[in-house]
Amino acid sequence: MNPLGWKPFRLHHHAFLTEWLLLLGSLLILGSIAGLDLYGEHRDIAERERDRLSMLARVLHDNLRGQLSVIDRALLSIRDDLPAWQQENDGLAQASHRLRAFADAMSGVRTMSILDARGVIVAASRPELIGRSFRERAYFQTALDSPQARTLYVGPPFTTTLGVWTLTVARMIPAADGGFAGLVVATLDPDSLMPILDSALYADDVSVTVVHGNGRLFLSAPQRREWLGADLGQAGSPFARQRDGGQAASFMIDTIWPSGRPGMIAQHTLAPSELGTDQPLVIGVGRTLEAVYASWRAQARLLGAGCAILAVTALFGLYRFQRKRREVDRQVAAAHAALEDRERFLRSLVDILPGMVGYWDAGLRCGFANGAYLEWFGKTAEQMRGIRMQDLLGEPLFSRNEPFIRAALRGERQRFERTLVKADGSTGYTWAHYIPDTVDGQVRGFFVLVSDITALKQAQLELEAVNAALEKRSIEAEAASRAKSSFVANMSHEIRTPMNAVLGLLGLLQRTPLDDRQRDYTLKAQAAARSLLEILDDILDFSKIEAGKLMLDDTRIRLDELLRNLAVVLSTALGGKPVEVLFDIDPALPRALRGDPLRLQQVLLNLAGNAVKFTERGEVVVSVRRLAADPVRLEFAVRDTGIGIPPERIAAIFEGFTQAEASTTRRYGGTGLGLAISQRLVRLMGGELVVESRPGVGSRFRFTVDFRPDAESRPGATPPPRALHVLLVADNPTAREVLIRTTQSFGWRTETVAGAAEAVDAIRRAIEDDLAFDIVCVDWITAGTDGWETVQHIRASESGRHLPVMLMLSAHDRERLAERPTGGPSFAAGAVVIKPLTPSMLFDAVAQATGGMSVHTERHADDLLDTRPLAGLRLLLVEDNPLNQQVARELLTYAGAVVDVADNGREGIVATRNASPPFDAVLMDLQMPDMDGYEATRALRAAGERLPIIAMTANVLPADRDACLAAGMNDHIGKPIDMGELISTVLRHCGLEPARPDGPPPVTAVAAPLPAVPAGIELAAALARLGGNRSLYTALVRRFVAEQSTFAARLDQHVARGELTLAARELHTLKGLAATLGATRLALTAAQVEDSVAAGISTYTVGSRLAELRDALDDATHALNAIGDAFGPPAEMPAAPALDADGVSARLDELAALLAEHNMRALDAYALLRRNTEHLPEDGLPALDDAMHRLDFAAARELIEELRQRIRC
Repeated sequence: MNPLGWKPFRLHHHAFLTEWLLLLGSLLILGSIAGLDLYGEHRDIAERERDRLSMLARVLHDNLRGQLSVIDRALLSIRDDLPAWQQENDGLAQASHRLRAFADAMSGVRTMSILDARGVIVAASRPELIGRSFRERAYFQTALDSPQARTLYVGPPFTTTLGVWTLTVARMIPAADGGFAGLVVATLDPDSLMPILDSALYADDVSVTVVHGNGRLFLSAPQRREWLGADLGQAGSPFARQRDGGQAASFMIDTIWPSGRPGMIAQHTLAPSELGTDQPLVIGVGRTLEAVYASWRAQARLLGAGCAILAVTALFGLYRFQRKRREVDRQVAAAHAALEDRERFLRSLVDILPGMVGYWDAGLRCGFANGAYLEWFGKTAEQMRGIRMQDLLGEPLFSRNEPFIRAALRGERQRFERTLVKADGSTGYTWAHYIPDTVDGQVRGFFVLVSDITALKQAQLELEAVNAALEKRSIEAEAASRAKSSFVANMSHEIRTPMNAVLGLLGLLQRTPLDDRQRDYTLKAQAAARSLLEILDDILDFSKIEAGKLMLDDTRIRLDELLRNLAVVLSTALGGKPVEVLFDIDPALPRALRGDPLRLQQVLLNLAGNAVKFTERGEVVVSVRRLAADPVRLEFAVRDTGIGIPPERIAAIFEGFTQAEASTTRRYGGTGLGLAISQRLVRLMGGELVVESRPGVGSRFRFTVDFRPDAESRPGATPPPRALHVLLVADNPTAREVLIRTTQSFGWRTETVAGAAEAVDAIRRAIEDDLAFDIVCVDWITAGTDGWETVQHIRASESGRHLPVMLMLSAHDRERLAERPTGGPSFAAGAVVIKPLTPSMLFDAVAQATGGMSVHTERHADDLLDTRPLAGLRLLLVEDNPLNQQVARELLTYAGAVVDVADNGREGIVATRNASPPFDAVLMDLQMPDMDGYEATRALRAAGERLPIIAMTANVLPADRDACLAAGMNDHIGKPIDMGELISTVLRHCGLEPARPDGPPPVTAVAAPLPAVPAGIELAAALARLGGNRSLYTALVRRFVAEQSTFAARLDQHVARGELTLAARELHTLKGLAATLGATRLALTAAQVEDSVAAGISTYTVGSRLAELRDALDDATHALNAIGDAFGPPAEMPAAPALDADGVSARLDELAALLAEHNMRALDAYALLRRNTEHLPEDGLPALDDAMHRLDFAAARELIEELRQRIRC
């Protein structure tokens, strides 16, 4: 039974049958239409193919007819001229010449000849045929048997004596009596006729035949040699029907030769009546029916398949539709029943809800109200249905609710609290929701949901009163706490001021004459004052934190510098304890970050200082790990093997003025504020200080902090050797593990041993295996012996053999290590590394111990540059420092490259985009003004530039390399630049192979040590800037000494005349040259005098400073001369080839470009030019010589321009 009175729609049997008949009829009509369309298409294809084949046969006929007519006219012309030739002595020779001219001029003719009545050739286009008899040839016999002067004899195809398939056409030569006197013959060239036939092959299945009248095949396309001469004249064949039918053209469907398949054939007989041919040529063009109707058959199959699929789909679809319709009828009936049940359920549910639920239409008339709604207002369902809201609420309450009502009718949800009067007269608190009823963007009304919150509201009012009282008391307590903290902070400052005075006075007192007791008293007073000052510092920091006055800075954090400072403090605090302090530093750490370095160092000092203080023996390990790259997340940890902390006291150690045990304070001292301050500082940084500890085993404090990256970089130490073989002698497993990770991060191959005996064995084995150690790092205390004994043992065992460089790793400073008995081993500066050490400290120590030069297996720098391995490459150097520009450009140019320079990243981008021809590679500095290398690289990559970009930077740690690659650079080269590495890197990324050196391969060797130099000369740094090229350095030294011999006189003259601008220029030039050569004291003095001149200081004052400058110049000149003597004479310049006028002009252009860039290679270029003065005006050279000697490149450029103008004139 259907309770709603709905009656499902049911189809009668005849309705189903009608649908089936309509569908079948529609399918039949569609099939008929498709069949008619296919029939019409079949007919159209046949007509189009017939027309095409007939047209092609006619075109081929016309082409061959034209060729045959031309040949016939040539035969007639020769026949007519023959009597005149025969009257002359050399008539037959002229005839052969004429025949050859005709044969060459006509593309379809192979040979032409004249045969006499005997069949002997008397004249021919090919002389070798003259005198040969062709009497037996069919065409000769035909003409001999039936001589006709008006007949063009078309001979049957045949194979010549040279194996060429051809046929002949001939005209009879009549005798005086009209009889047979011979033939004029043209042999056709099949190869020249084939392009005509091939032009008709518009499809792979098309075939073309040319058949002689006797039924023999003359030509076919496509052509196969075995088909030539085939007999196609069988009775009933298409050819025979065409030949015998007497019609000029025909079209038939027959078997196509040679495939034997049925097809369409169009034929055309070539037998022009005006030529009088004795035999016709039949031209046929055919195509198989299978190919003609291939597309039609595919279309028919596709259409048939489509019709079949359509029929099956339609029949199945109708069946499914009718079945689905029956199912839908059943579902609709069930849905109506379920809907009625759900409506009844919802009404019951809404009625039992404790809140009020109602619905008001757009006219503000009630459409529904639940039981709670009716009870609140004391109405029945009949009274509520259709009532106006104004009548229900009353005008005052309606007016208060009207803004919410209007907003709900605009489609905006409303929520508000309202006080209502109940039907019994009591006051109630409600929380109301007006929810718009929106359909298709139109608001039809809104739902009202009202909750009775009277009890909650009364509780809330009571709670608010209690909270107000508590807040007042809390404010008073916080004010008291801040006042206390402020008082403590102020008092700490007040106490600190006189305490600093006490420390200062004690320091002054120690500098006065004191006896031993007085000195002891002052030292103890000073230690006590410093201890009190540290306590005051802790109290002050804690007070600042408690008072909310401590703010973190946002500045640059250089992690390496911070860790070095930490190492100094810890090594001092260690004293004589048998405790090893180690730094375990992640090699992927960034070089610089953004944060508060002072507070970070304070936390690490506090944690590491506590670890040292509470550890009597064992080890303290400070580790830093990178956990994430963006932002940079670092984990800092301090682990010790000290006294440990009981579990129940761990929480208390972070409270102010608290230590783990009372006995700890008595034994170790301290305020108990250190960890509390550290915890609060870590929290200010966004982290949390966590501790893990066991009494008697040790503790581990760690925290994780996020930092922002900082792109700042600064020059590092001279790079140590690459791929070094290092031996570590240490008995502490943790120390060995840390040092192995550190050295391997530099790409070194590292081995470890525990003592001196094992070290000697390892060194001996390495030498025997031809893998000698380059560096031996010896721990100061190893397996019961000290480092001195270990080194003595190694040196004694390896006396006279290869001895590696020794590095001492010690927790004691150099002064304490120096307190050894005489006769012990001595170490050069940098050979002692104070622990704890950072990766860069070890890095720098190895560089210093090896003299800043690489241990390598490459060729010497001079030899490498002499090969000019970069010849043909155009490079862009993006570098802001002029000195670095000069050095890099010098070295790259000596290596054969053409180098352009940009002063910053933005100029580098412009130069790259405008380069013509484009650069082969870009050498990019990282830190530059305006735009740094990272940003420039990203901009170039974003613009689609794919040329190699190679970073040239002093940042050489793994993190720096990763940052360069992440920015889009292809590779990374550390500064100072190693020329071998630079050249191989550039060649690799430019897709070139490095030049192979001649001669036997070099052996591994350590570069010769640098000579001793006085203070003020930084030779190693200068050589590093020149890539270790001592010859280049020596050449620059010699030039500098020679050119500056008159510097003092020139400068005095300028000062005396008041020519301060010229004086400043001289000083500026001297300053740059001195800095390049490493004469830092001279460069600094020149800079000071230059500043004085530029500032306009009086001539008297400037003159008083010249004495100091002269002394510095004399000292630098003597020192540089000594270095040049130690390095040996500079390499001589190669002999210059003789130059013509154009060559001299090109040299002047090159020199002008170098002068414009202030490139020191201009000196060499000018020296080469000076050897070719034949085409230079002699009167212009002295001034140019003077400018070049004074390194006045600006004046030299002007003089060069004058010379260029004079040469061109």
